[in-house]
Amino acid sequence: MYTMRPATPGDRSTITELVAARYRWMRDNWIDTSSIDRESACNLAGSSGEDGRPLVWLLHDGPQLLGCTVLLDALQDYGWTTAHRRESSLLMFGTFSHPAHSGDQAWRWMSWWAVDYASRIQGVLWLRKLIRSHRLMCQARDQHGWDLVDTVIHHGRRAHLMQRRVAPVPRLDQFISPAPLTANAAAS
Repeated sequence: MYTMRPATPGDRSTITELVAARYRWMRDNWIDTSSIDRESACNLAGSSGEDGRPLVWLLHDGPQLLGCTVLLDALQDYGWTTAHRRESSLLMFGTFSHPAHSGDQAWRWMSWWAVDYASRIQGVLWLRKLIRSHRLMCQARDQHGWDLVDTVIHHGRRAHLMQRRVAPVPRLDQFISPAPLTANAAAS
């Protein structure tokens, strides 16, 4: 069974290694890495939002780190409209999966977990994400239930603005152990 847990400051070196491995894989496979945020997940490890919810989450299979993601309360101005920014949402940001475990489909598990997690937060309607890769956008849309909101140019590159309405994911707890909403609950 997979687990999602809040990242701690002690996880920074492991997160850095994971992100570096994904970055090398992208570079070696001729994927443009110029706008990849390699720092947020590491820098925010152990941080919480104003409401006490952890910002960085780690997907594990036993002791093996498969992936990480950052969940932010506010949409950056990547092309989201004023109306989008007014709606209560979480932004799934800085999501990386370890290339050595691509068969584990970490991105899919983190995505489903984040939709389920966001559904337990009072008032949150949407999980949103910016995806640069056309292939990953198609995969998110066609296989994982995300909707394409718009395609914009951000930092000179195409960016796909994606969203998914939050809702409990049936039987997810059979695959990923439930996680607490706040860092305080995680520590107890």
